[in-house]
Amino acid sequence: MSKKLSIAVTFFLLSSLVTIPNNTAADDNIPEWGVYVYMAGDNTLYNELTDDLNEMKMVGSNEDLEIVALTDKIDNNDSHAYHILQHNLEEKDLDEINNTWENELDMGDGDTLRDFLIWASNEFPAKRKILIIWNHGSGWEKVAEDEDSFLTVPEIRKSIDEYRENTGESAFALIGFDACLMGMFEIMYELREHAEMIHGSEAYEPLEGWTYNHLLYKLNKNLNNEELAYHVVNDYIESYRNGSVYTSYSVTSAVVATNKLNSLWNELNNFTTEINSVIPIFKNELDEARSDTQRFDQNPNYRDLYDLTLKIEKEVPVISVKESARELRKKINESILFEDHWKKPEKLNVERAHGMTIYFPPNGPKTGYNELEIKDNQWFDFLTNYNNEVNSQSYFEDINAISTDTGTGYNDSVSINGTYVGNPSNLKLRMIDPYGQTIEKLEQNISGGTFSDLFTQPKKSGNYAIEITLYDDEGYLQDYYYQDELFVDLNLPDLHLEKPILLCETSNEIYLNVKHISIDDTCFVEGEVKNLGTVNAENITVIIEYGDKDKIVEHSLLNPNNSFNWTLNNNEIFGESQEIGEIRINVTVTSSDLFEIDSENNRTTFAFSVYDKSSHAYNSVAKNLNTIELETSPEGEYYFPWLESEITITDNFEQSWDLLNFEFDMPNNWDIESNSVLHTNEESKFIIRIKPSITSGNGENEVTFQIKDRYGFVSGNGSVNINIPQYYGVSIAAQQIDTDVKLLITNTGNGEDTFRITKELDEGLTLYLTETYFELGAFETRQIETQGFETDEDSKYEAYFSVQSIGNKNISADIVLDIKGMSKDNENNNLVSTNTIILILGIIGLGSFMAYQRRI
Repeated sequence: MSKKLSIAVTFFLLSSLVTIPNNTAADDNIPEWGVYVYMAGDNTLYNELTDDLNEMKMVGSNEDLEIVALTDKIDNNDSHAYHILQHNLEEKDLDEINNTWENELDMGDGDTLRDFLIWASNEFPAKRKILIIWNHGSGWEKVAEDEDSFLTVPEIRKSIDEYRENTGESAFALIGFDACLMGMFEIMYELREHAEMIHGSEAYEPLEGWTYNHLLYKLNKNLNNEELAYHVVNDYIESYRNGSVYTSYSVTSAVVATNKLNSLWNELNNFTTEINSVIPIFKNELDEARSDTQRFDQNPNYRDLYDLTLKIEKEVPVISVKESARELRKKINESILFEDHWKKPEKLNVERAHGMTIYFPPNGPKTGYNELEIKDNQWFDFLTNYNNEVNSQSYFEDINAISTDTGTGYNDSVSINGTYVGNPSNLKLRMIDPYGQTIEKLEQNISGGTFSDLFTQPKKSGNYAIEITLYDDEGYLQDYYYQDELFVDLNLPDLHLEKPILLCETSNEIYLNVKHISIDDTCFVEGEVKNLGTVNAENITVIIEYGDKDKIVEHSLLNPNNSFNWTLNNNEIFGESQEIGEIRINVTVTSSDLFEIDSENNRTTFAFSVYDKSSHAYNSVAKNLNTIELETSPEGEYYFPWLESEITITDNFEQSWDLLNFEFDMPNNWDIESNSVLHTNEESKFIIRIKPSITSGNGENEVTFQIKDRYGFVSGNGSVNINIPQYYGVSIAAQQIDTDVKLLITNTGNGEDTFRITKELDEGLTLYLTETYFELGAFETRQIETQGFETDEDSKYEAYFSVQSIGNKNISADIVLDIKGMSKDNENNNLVSTNTIILILGIIGLGSFMAYQRRI
């Protein structure tokens, strides 16, 4: 449908709606969750709309959950509103929502979305609400296509504005897009005030989209936002990764916290200001960075924002650009609640997806981009400016940067002088230490073609670098200079305390670095003292204070760039008996040199805890690294390969190190390779391998496991979901005993299938099958009886039988049975004649014969 409502009609619709604020959200008797699904299927996705409704019906509304959907498919007069129950759809009259509505809605009209939300939240209230917009997606440009109409992101924002103003409802817990390419910063920022979290996919979604039956049943009153974000992302990605839903494409998904988007906006502003300023000098480098940034499918202008900062940091040498890129990545990480992606083998590589894209066309933004709030960010100006020819008008003519002696007898400073051509207005100088950190900044206005007597003096000896940049009065970079290997010698020692570490005996005489211990563990603390200066440090004293105790370690001489270690052994720390609690250690180091550099590095603190021998507690997440597909051995035998799954174990709370053992509840004839895991930090990752039996039934299998700590306590649970693909096969056997002919049909595939039997008989032989069309479960055998056996004479006949799989037309088996005829004179004889023949056919995987599409 097209957008045909006039302003007058729009006003009438607004005024015809109920405008009493909905205060029922405070009612404890209403469900915890309301899921409102806006399903625009008046396009190529009309079949998938039905599939997803069926997935929703598998869960249905319950005391914790209301599921409501507004749908429109490709035919005329096929718009519907449903209250989704378990195994049922309860249809609601459309004129209940708006008394002007008929049976064909324009889902590309923002008023339709607004009216649906007002009705849904009034009729099916919930404490926390989720809005899912379901359809084709094209990023910021459009979503929810309905013939020639569609929703823009500003339209969605306006619709939700009006819905919330009308009802008094609070922000959604989540706005999710079951649509392609909607995981964009611009979209998330546009809708930030209307949701606590926003979901989107950077890449295309497969036609199957979200797996609602995997997600909806998890919505209960105890679920928090972080858990919801995890399930929305993980259930979608894992469904494709483990093969329970087939896709021909790689997939991406992320959920962001909207309360972090304002700081992300500000950092994007800063980053964009920096990269815009370097266009005159580093335009080619920016082009290269854009070209190398992660892109998705066929839209070349949507680039992963995080990856873009990495590529720009790599290509553009200007330090302020690099620093702003790093700061922007920090803000992106802070905003992403959960992100995951899966690269399907031999398909688009999405390994550099980080959760959100940004629009980066090479030739300026399209019409409509300026209707987004992004127009007020420097990013919009950068895109507008990017293709303009901005050239440098000034350049450095000569620069002299040297290490110099300011009167100490050593080259303790760096002096910079130089000349330039043109009319720049500003010069910036940075000094960078050996670790890549900026330790000093100078900035000054310049004129007259020269600059001189710029001095910097670092606090430590070592090799330094300088960066000098030249800017015009519009802030554009005019020239760039960088010089390293400037050695500064303060002729002083420089003592530096490394952070101590805790080492614990985790097995026989093997000590490893751990964070915390349990009572009766044997451990020691070790620290290191370094001399980073250029002369010897003498008469060094290390003072280690812990509790009401202290230890003094003395060292007579420490040469430059050398170090020595100090320790606190188990007995020194605990004495005769350990006690539960925190051990805090303060360390200081001094020397006899009163001018020793930089005393802030002469102190450090360290703490660890001692815990009782009680049960540990862990969370676990399994991520499959490959999918199971039917394979054939060199001997021609079918088998399932090993599945590799990465299991991540995280502490539920602060606790001691551990040696984890895993007890898997394995199906019969499955194999597993798993080892104990030494868990010394808050998180551990390890790989297990599972090999399903070829006789495993198709579908999703859950392999559960218990985590046992080093004391034998059950400390957590987990599961690995493994999808076994269906393969097809059939065998047929036939036997004659006198006038009794029987067929044995076996489904040699691992899933349900339907079969059809046909026959061809020699002339003179009469035989009827009692069944010709039937279903068999995995590996099930059925005996098919015959009747009406007749022959003309005592001779041999051939009976040809064929069985065909309905599920896979490539699967069939046939057999020819030599039948001994029996004349009527011999029918009553007691002689027994037996003839048996068996033919078994192999199995073929389904995947070879099916084609799939994607949602675009």
